[in-house]
Amino acid sequence: MPTRQAQMFSLAVILTILMITAEGLSDLFTTYGSDFAPVTAIVNAIGFALSPLIGVTLAAMFRTEDRKLLVVLTIALLPNALLAISSPLTGLTFSVSSQNVYARGPMFWLF
Repeated sequence: MPTRQAQMFSLAVILTILMITAEGLSDLFTTYGSDFAPVTAIVNAIGFALSPLIGVTLAAMFRTEDRKLLVVLTIALLPNALLAISSPLTGLTFSVSSQNVYARGPMFWLF
């Protein structure tokens, strides 16, 4: 049975692969023109929602004795994910125009 550190490392690798895939798909869909603007927005939202999970996973890997910190970090993931997922509609973190052009939103600094 793998140790907790090995499990967290594997999860961090998987999340990193998903992030790279989301970023690559975003770049790919941007080249396809305005018909793919909604898809580009969704892929960007997924990327923004997954991004902080990598750091929390690595913190869980190395800071196993500090449970309070991990709980606080995990609780902070929910508003972050909600902000990222709602961003295609609100434009708070980012927006993708009808011409499929990405732009940072006023709350981008949170990421």
